[in-house]
Amino acid sequence: MFDHYQAMVTAICTKLRLGAQATAGEQIGGSTYGFLIWEGHEYEQEVRGLLGSLRQKAAELRSKVTAYNERHQAPPDGEVQVIAYVGQTVIEAESMGDDS
Repeated sequence: MFDHYQAMVTAICTKLRLGAQATAGEQIGGSTYGFLIWEGHEYEQEVRGLLGSLRQKAAELRSKVTAYNERHQAPPDGEVQVIAYVGQTVIEAESMGDDS
């Protein structure tokens, strides 16, 4: 859990230090997307599966990068570490205080 927290806080602090506004192609920052869905919603499974699909894509990319790094040496001027954090939670209607 600490690595998740540290990645998020580092991204926020770096963004604040740079004083930059959010742009579509940025490499530092974060985004939050909320979805209001219900059982049977056309996009229910896609929304609920978003974290899993992002994890799969990140794991595949990490494997490719690791394999490449095993075959190639980093340049003498150094490496760049990129840390991406992705989180998701699901709040059911009962948890939102819905009395209906």
